[in-house]
Amino acid sequence: PPRINGILSCKQAGYGKYSHVKLSQEKIDECVRLLGQKYGYASREQVLFIFFYLTCARKEAGLDVKAHTVTRHPSGWVTCRVYESKTNRTWTKLIPSDNPHQKILPG
Repeated sequence: PPRINGILSCKQAGYGKYSHVKLSQEKIDECVRLLGQKYGYASREQVLFIFFYLTCARKEAGLDVKAHTVTRHPSGWVTCRVYESKTNRTWTKLIPSDNPHQKILPG
């Protein structure tokens, strides 16, 4: 339809300021390993890196997540409550259990 822009117009392959930045699983594994060596296993730095790459949360939204809202379910999935200042809403983020680094997250 006329006057449609952005992702719906199919003119853009991706969205976001850093949509061109992509890390391979090998590079992510290396980052997790190096953060563990420098700061310790399950350190704040290592957990934050894992949380951000698993959730794709924007910095402002990710830093507002409270530890008591992170829940590990018997199925292995993790959920957390995220407040998104851009939309002024709170929502539940679902993180599937298919990532080897997920076990480092609290909960």
